[in-house]
Amino acid sequence: MMMPVVSKSFMSALAACLTLQQLLLFVPAGAADAGVSMPSLLRGGDGVAVVPSTTTAAADPVDVLVLVESLCPGCEQFIRTILTDAYFQLGPLVINLTVIPFGNAKVVDPDTHEVKCQHGLGECDGNVYELCAIHLYPQPEQYLPFLECLTHKLNPGYDNSTIHPCAFKGCATEHHLSWPAIEACHKNDYWPMLQDAAEKTPAHDYVPWIVVEEEHVEMTEDMDFVTVICEAFQKKGGSYPACTGRKENQKPPLGEPLRRYPVCRANDVPLVDAE
Repeated sequence: MMMPVVSKSFMSALAACLTLQQLLLFVPAGAADAGVSMPSLLRGGDGVAVVPSTTTAAADPVDVLVLVESLCPGCEQFIRTILTDAYFQLGPLVINLTVIPFGNAKVVDPDTHEVKCQHGLGECDGNVYELCAIHLYPQPEQYLPFLECLTHKLNPGYDNSTIHPCAFKGCATEHHLSWPAIEACHKNDYWPMLQDAAEKTPAHDYVPWIVVEEEHVEMTEDMDFVTVICEAFQKKGGSYPACTGRKENQKPPLGEPLRRYPVCRANDVPLVDAE
């Protein structure tokens, strides 16, 4: 697995600021087998390395599950404007994040590998690229910038043809992920990626579907997702600088309708076969 290059002087300065436990949070799966002797830090979209706060959390991180699909407009908006920012404000000490890009797709026939994706063959194709990136780079610090990058490259909505790989290659290269590894996974493990994602996707009504500590959270335009996570973390006895002084999410006044976040429901468009 290709690993990002980090200067020794930068790592020395970083090591002086962080505990061993915090440094280990950034060691990618398989790094030891690859002969990597230092943590791999993913640079964000602006080229700045993402470093966790030095404050030690006093509780287990909040379990957050997010179900998405690659061509759903609401999913792209959630990843781009809410999820990525929230994660990098709080980090792995506060959020234990799982993202599953399968969404409203359905496995019709496992013997023939028939899958139906909500927004056509293009969405099945995009889901697999995203699943491969998450499989190869399982830490959110690594795969989230890749997913966020794709929200600027992929055209949301129905697409019944496979997507040209240049968009995925560009985002992988920009965020220091191995494009040959992702491409090989997409080619050789297309069905296993979709099958595994289907098995891990719980029942849901729409996407993006957000579950915090095993409870579904319905996002509205007035809701601050960071506050949602902070409130759950504080209930577990944790504290964190980014959570200090945040106002509680308030329900709208009685009689005022909720401004719901855009979503993709399973019956929005016909599902299309992918094999």
